[in-house]
Amino acid sequence: MHSPRHFENENLKERSTYIFRLLIGIAALIGSQFLLPILRPNRFSGSMGEWVITFVLILLLTIDLLFDKMFVSITFDPIVKRITLRTMTLLNGTEVKDYNYPDITFKCGKDPGGTSKQAKEFVEIYSRRNRLIKLEKACIGDYSFDNILAELKQLVSVS
Repeated sequence: MHSPRHFENENLKERSTYIFRLLIGIAALIGSQFLLPILRPNRFSGSMGEWVITFVLILLLTIDLLFDKMFVSITFDPIVKRITLRTMTLLNGTEVKDYNYPDITFKCGKDPGGTSKQAKEFVEIYSRRNRLIKLEKACIGDYSFDNILAELKQLVSVS
């Protein structure tokens, strides 16, 4: 008999860490506007257009970080044929949702690395046609990623 297998995000930080990073990003964008006259003294700075662009960037950064789903854990339960996915958003906190095995599909691959970046391995988990979450090996940890990928491949071979 198989028992449920549970995998945690090895690299997950506290919500306060993500909020602190958001505040640092906002402060850096606003601070750069105030430092432009010092960095480029012969150029007019502080125009309305630059401030509008800065606040649009702040808004986009804030929306992205508030609503981005961060992987917390996944549990494979072969007895009830269900996957329990736990995610966290800064706005809503931790969410737990169950999905039946027949509804789950996945796609794995590598994002091409740029000139200075290495390629990132990823797995996208879908429930029917809706993407549930994208897991990147560098973000969740090597051990968890490899075990989750093995479980998903086993799930497909059994179905």
